[in-house]
Amino acid sequence: MHTRGTGATQGSGTIAPHAVAPHGFARLSVCIAARNEAGCIGRCIASVRRAFAACDGATLEVIVADGGSTDATADVAQDHGAAVVASSGGGRGGAFVDAVAASSGDALLLLHADATLSENAIAALPRRWAVVCYAPRFDRRGPHWRALEAWCGLDSAWSTFGDAGIILRRECWDAVGGGPRWPLFDDVELLRRLRKRGLRVVKLRSARTTCDARRFDAAGFYAYLWTCFRLLLRYRLCGDVCELAAAYAA
Repeated sequence: MHTRGTGATQGSGTIAPHAVAPHGFARLSVCIAARNEAGCIGRCIASVRRAFAACDGATLEVIVADGGSTDATADVAQDHGAAVVASSGGGRGGAFVDAVAASSGDALLLLHADATLSENAIAALPRRWAVVCYAPRFDRRGPHWRALEAWCGLDSAWSTFGDAGIILRRECWDAVGGGPRWPLFDDVELLRRLRKRGLRVVKLRSARTTCDARRFDAAGFYAYLWTCFRLLLRYRLCGDVCELAAAYAA
């Protein structure tokens, strides 16, 4: 297992959270999975740079793994200073694996291309952390949206996903063999592996990430929510990920 940075491994085999002052890494690698996100990727990268402004003494790299875009995603990402790598397959999960493989930071931020970090996303990290999930917000009005945000803010395996971003130490990623090359629920599986390793996943509510709500808009709020819950339940019951991904895309 590779270890980078100043982390320590406890005798039990679990990785100790680091004391950070103020952010706890020498180099942050932001790994973005993207496919046909030319309209969002620039805003996403700009939000990363604003959040990173609080990280005195650290360096930043932004790597976009392009999963076969047919639009200008790669060009827009490069115009915003990101390195672009071609994903070798496996959907969004595969894109994250390829982006991490191309990165060099001792801390990793896994981010969807249609997400926008808050300006305090890095400054709000707890003093001791190993794995942190950001809680989402949606740029829509209405009590049903606020109820969804409240549910996604709960610290539970049923309400914690990677849509709003996961930041973790590289040694944690390495300790579980990285994430899976899955087109769906790659984030849920990664978090399951980390928890099984004995790592505490912290839900950060004080620096919420804005997530794109277009899939809710396209399918209808309650219809899309029901689809996600139904597929998550099937995943938890050991459903085949490829079949679930096909059902999600239908």
